[in-house]
Amino acid sequence: MLVLQVWRSWRNDKAVAFLAAAAFAAGIGAATSIYTVVNAVMLKPLPYRDGERFIAIFSAAVNDPEHYGSLSFRDAQTYQERTRVFDAFGWFRFAGKNLTFAGEPHHVEGVAVTPRLVRQLGVDPVLGQWFQDETGVVISAPLWRRLGADSGIVGRSLTIDGRSYTVTGVMPDHFALPVAGIMSAGTGTDVWIPLDPGGREEPGAGALYFAYARRKPEVTFAVAEADVKRVAGEIAAEDPINHPAYTARVFDLRETVIKDIRPTLLLLLAAAALLFLITCANAAGLLLARSVARARETAMRVALGASRSQLAAHKLAESLPIALVGAAAGIALSLTLTPGVVSMVADYLPRAEEIAVDWAVVLFAAGAAILASVLSSLAPLWQALRTAPAEALGEGARASAGARSRHLSQSLVVAEIALAFALLAVSAILISHLRNLSRTSAGLDADHVLTFLASIPGPIADDSARRIPFQRRLVEVLHVIPGVDAVAFANQLPLDGCCLGTSIYPEGRPPDLRAGQRTSLMAISPDYFRAMGIPLRRGRLLSETDVRDDHAVAVISQSAATRYWGDRDPIGTYGRFLNPTGSRFQVVGMVGDVRNDGLGNPPVPDIYILSALPTVETMNFVVRSARPVAALLPEIRRAVQSVDPELPIHQVASMREIIQRSMTLERAASILTAFFAFAALLLAMLGIYGVVSYFVRHRRVEIGTRMALGATRRGVLSLIVGGGLTMAALGVVVGGLLGLGAAVYLVRAFEIGNVGPVPFVSATAIVGAVALAASAVPAWRASLLSPMVAIRDQPESVWQAARQKVERAVRHLSRDDEQPAVSLGTLISEFADSVRHAGSVRDAADASLATLQERTGASSIMLLEKAGGEYRARTCSIPAQGVLMNVLRHYPQPLALSQDHFATWLRWARESKPEHVAEIEALASTGVQTVVPLRTKNEVVGVLLLGPPSGREQ
Repeated sequence: MLVLQVWRSWRNDKAVAFLAAAAFAAGIGAATSIYTVVNAVMLKPLPYRDGERFIAIFSAAVNDPEHYGSLSFRDAQTYQERTRVFDAFGWFRFAGKNLTFAGEPHHVEGVAVTPRLVRQLGVDPVLGQWFQDETGVVISAPLWRRLGADSGIVGRSLTIDGRSYTVTGVMPDHFALPVAGIMSAGTGTDVWIPLDPGGREEPGAGALYFAYARRKPEVTFAVAEADVKRVAGEIAAEDPINHPAYTARVFDLRETVIKDIRPTLLLLLAAAALLFLITCANAAGLLLARSVARARETAMRVALGASRSQLAAHKLAESLPIALVGAAAGIALSLTLTPGVVSMVADYLPRAEEIAVDWAVVLFAAGAAILASVLSSLAPLWQALRTAPAEALGEGARASAGARSRHLSQSLVVAEIALAFALLAVSAILISHLRNLSRTSAGLDADHVLTFLASIPGPIADDSARRIPFQRRLVEVLHVIPGVDAVAFANQLPLDGCCLGTSIYPEGRPPDLRAGQRTSLMAISPDYFRAMGIPLRRGRLLSETDVRDDHAVAVISQSAATRYWGDRDPIGTYGRFLNPTGSRFQVVGMVGDVRNDGLGNPPVPDIYILSALPTVETMNFVVRSARPVAALLPEIRRAVQSVDPELPIHQVASMREIIQRSMTLERAASILTAFFAFAALLLAMLGIYGVVSYFVRHRRVEIGTRMALGATRRGVLSLIVGGGLTMAALGVVVGGLLGLGAAVYLVRAFEIGNVGPVPFVSATAIVGAVALAASAVPAWRASLLSPMVAIRDQPESVWQAARQKVERAVRHLSRDDEQPAVSLGTLISEFADSVRHAGSVRDAADASLATLQERTGASSIMLLEKAGGEYRARTCSIPAQGVLMNVLRHYPQPLALSQDHFATWLRWARESKPEHVAEIEALASTGVQTVVPLRTKNEVVGVLLLGPPSGREQ
């Protein structure tokens, strides 16, 4: 029965249903879209057996715990041997690989991993099995498709860095080892090869290993962390020279996935939640207006005994189907929004391939629909619970409900404005931050610089006698390309994942173990500074001849000089790598700082040495040329293939693109919050427009009275627009508090400095402009009203409705609706008969009034005659410049009045014109229902006051 009633009620309110469903769709769609991403990245369990028990182990310094790094091979072995709380342990290292299959070269991302770890993950290949010996290799599903998607690939051979392997398995889609996060760029691993855990460190690997371990079922994270740090303390005690201030840093493995992306996702989720609340407030306003329009029906339910719970159930049942329709539309909308969100942050979004609308997302949307239904039904329920049973018996139910709901409607709009302002402020802060980042110098000349990556084949990389000439030959063939000004390579690029590090200790001063020693180690070719446009500050740059047997030759950045040498001149001084007794180097030059760790972060100190010293397998080439990339790139490929036909180049990008890509998260956050803020602003504008229009519609009599008493059109405009701006001002005040809280979060999570007042001022200006525009249209319409039309509270242009109201008023004045009207001739004859026997003019007037009262059926009649500055009768008088006479001057026809008119006049008089209160109260006490002005050519000489028809007295 309830469902049928709800269906019937909405069938006649299709416009309101559509608008409310559209509002719900916008809010639920935005929230569902962001939740789809959050669910896949932050909430889904890791795709390993007992994935919630896995941890990741890093090296760290006691004096710099916020920075952590990889492990050495020997340290990883020590952790495996000495920890007591794990039932699975293994480690791995990254390596770019050159793969040849069926004669075709491919660059792949490879991982060398201990065999025991891959079996303990609990994920089996979809084809074949994990490797059994050092000749086996397992490939990813995407690589398998790149190689032709041959189901018989297991058992076939391929070559990786010149070494032959046998394919033993193909992993399923979405398998990741390592999981994308703080140790991986998330580009995906293509091949897994075995790493002997009992062997020796691979040549050139250095301290570049990462360890995973799985806690035993009964072991908590805190216990596991304490056990790992115990072993770290033993390592530091046994080898203090190579492990100064050494400790370990332990993360829950899921934390490594979400650590970097969490602030952005939480910000977007909060923005979507604010938009959701705004849509609920907007829908609540629509439902409240609908409830006011159906107030008599609600009053009837109350009069018939409906309880509070029954009213609540009815209101919830009315809003729930609309919310569910909105949820369905919202899910469809999220299917469009989600890919857009993912594409914006694809380079930084771990587990992006797992993002999809699943049952968890559908349940979230359904829950959001139920919550939206509850929230939006609170306002109409509040109005319904204050309905008196007596209102069902009269025509005043709607008016009473409208008066009660006006303040609630305004409060809902203020809430919408407050939430929209907070979103606008956040968006403005992020846009300002992005603008500041884009204006920040990276410390290099990024124009006309092209970069690409090439990996040295394994046999060459392991042999310095072959590796160094190979690298020089590549530089030479690239340099002779027409239009190329400079060519160099490095082990890493600024703003592209920072940083492969070391620590340095200047000779001649004691090491400060309380200060962080984090330093970026840049292994470069000599022309790197010229190719990148990094300026020399002091000393000289590196050259091919800077190769010494007893020490390295180095160039440091300004921040490195400041941190480690302080006020001393570093040029010509010596230092040590890794520890105070490590490998020696001499500083020969100082260059400008490069923003290597992000445009918004302080630069990490750099130390530059020649690439001939360490083993650099993966070369990041830098080519400076003014030629277009489309023309230059084919020649680069041909030049590289002339040195090694099987050496692929990949990750081609200009330095300007790398800088832009480093701002991906900030740009995505700015765009999405701006989108949400725009949607919120649009909804708030509709809310302001609706409430102001409602104000104009229900206070037409008051507006007409003000205009009749001399208010100008500009005054009416100011009155109505001022109401809209007042709501906006209240919303800005409340939203400002929310915005300040959001600014504190942004400063902490995104390291935004110097927020300043500009974002809040701009948000205030936007909200003010929107409120002004939304209020101006109904205010302009109200200012064009004719005073007499407004006082009669009827549409001026609807002539048919006007004629019908006049006819009803005439019928209302007659004693019996079926009695035929008295003709004018008959009425004049009766007037003549009534005054024939009068003894005086007063008696004649009284007799005429009595006749008129009898023929019109009025319960009372009174004639006010002009006498000086008043219009007087025996029992009543009104001033000639009072409210009624000012109205009649603008309204020459008989004027019908009701108690609602007097109530409106009294409210206005008490607020604005207290001197008119007595007059209005006196008129109301007479019971007058119709006022007829008696005019001569130049003035009103009298006023006839007629009461309601006999038998209808109030």
